[in-house]
Amino acid sequence: MPGPKAPEDARRRDLLRAAFTVAAEDGLAGLTTRAVAAEAGVSQGLVFFHFGNREALVVALLDWLLASVLRHRADRLGPDAPPTARLYDLVAREIAALPASRARVQMLFDFWVMGMHHKDVQARIRRALSLYRRDFRPYAEAVIAAAPERFAGTTPEGMAAAVTAIIEGVALQVVIDPKGVDLTAVQAALRALVPFTEDDVSTVSP
Repeated sequence: MPGPKAPEDARRRDLLRAAFTVAAEDGLAGLTTRAVAAEAGVSQGLVFFHFGNREALVVALLDWLLASVLRHRADRLGPDAPPTARLYDLVAREIAALPASRARVQMLFDFWVMGMHHKDVQARIRRALSLYRRDFRPYAEAVIAAAPERFAGTTPEGMAAAVTAIIEGVALQVVIDPKGVDLTAVQAALRALVPFTEDDVSTVSP
């Protein structure tokens, strides 16, 4: 029966948010079914009902984090805008969103450390990062197609990897030294490094 599914899905999301709160305060080592139940104000049995055991709860939290952090914002410029402007706008907005997601990004780094000894965790993160890079590929293809001589020898995969590496590098700085990184300056530098045309510049908001 489809009726009860929505409340169960909502309860599962509530439990994952509680799990995030516990892990943010006590680290992944402190993430237990008992602690999550206490944070959510429910019985430990309900946590087991939704996740089965602690390991499944940890993996579910990872999937929840990956889905919330490694996701693209909508293309607000649209296909008629200059390709370089569209790609820059996506990268700039990903960078601008990092401070608000700092706790989640930091936890993903914690999961990556865990993945050194947990192959399933590592595989899930690698898969999510691969999909994240893939989402940039159509924009990279458009940029290269618009100026093939300028980007001779550049592949869409290479450009997608480069722009995501910038985002990931800034994310690391936001986690390690949040007061030491000036995102406005980073975005200005990125904009200066990319030789926009006048049309590109007028299309992208500061």
